[in-house]
Amino acid sequence: MKGGENMVDPELVKKRVVNQLAWDTRVDANDISVSVEGNTAKITGSVPSFSEMNRAEDIALSTRGVYSVDNNLTVEFPTTFTAPTDSEIESSVRQLLEWNDVVNEDDITVKVDGGLVTLEGTTSSFWEKVNAESETESALGVIDVKSKLAVTPTEKVSDEIIAERIMDRIEQNTLVNIDRVDVKVKNGEVKLSGTVPSWYRWRSVFDAAQYTVGVVDVEDNLRIRPS
Repeated sequence: MKGGENMVDPELVKKRVVNQLAWDTRVDANDISVSVEGNTAKITGSVPSFSEMNRAEDIALSTRGVYSVDNNLTVEFPTTFTAPTDSEIESSVRQLLEWNDVVNEDDITVKVDGGLVTLEGTTSSFWEKVNAESETESALGVIDVKSKLAVTPTEKVSDEIIAERIMDRIEQNTLVNIDRVDVKVKNGEVKLSGTVPSWYRWRSVFDAAQYTVGVVDVEDNLRIRPS
């Protein structure tokens, strides 16, 4: 996601990001370095899991003054950790997908090569695709996830109705100025553009798109621009 204007002191923003990472016990931030240029936070270093790599990016992005994140983190397992084999990772991913009641694992193929997991197959909704990817990222031993999942909705919905439903959903959120958000839909692919005042408002707009029936993909071109 791209940011906006109204830049503040980079050192102050950096301090906020560092504090947020240190405070959040879901991430081991001991080997994470932070730098800030403009409204972009750059995080470098290593974390012990792929899920923590993504979580660190979310934490930085949700920090006040940050409107985009350059994530250069890598996954490095602790020396005391015995990495699971590819077959063990595959089994773990399959189990996680099976336990997730949103995901139909029968339509998904899992391949693992050196900790890199590739997902292939179909899902019935964009949200199911996101769930499958998220579950895979959380599996122990995963260092990266490549998703080739295609969304094939069970219900045919016209682009016009999809756009209308998304806009209606956004309009229900009184914290977002609907006049500053543009939604275009073509063949079920949603393109979001315009401006929102904060990361939290961006989240609500993006959620409105990803949870709507008939959506097969979401392209995010929203910019954060404080009022």
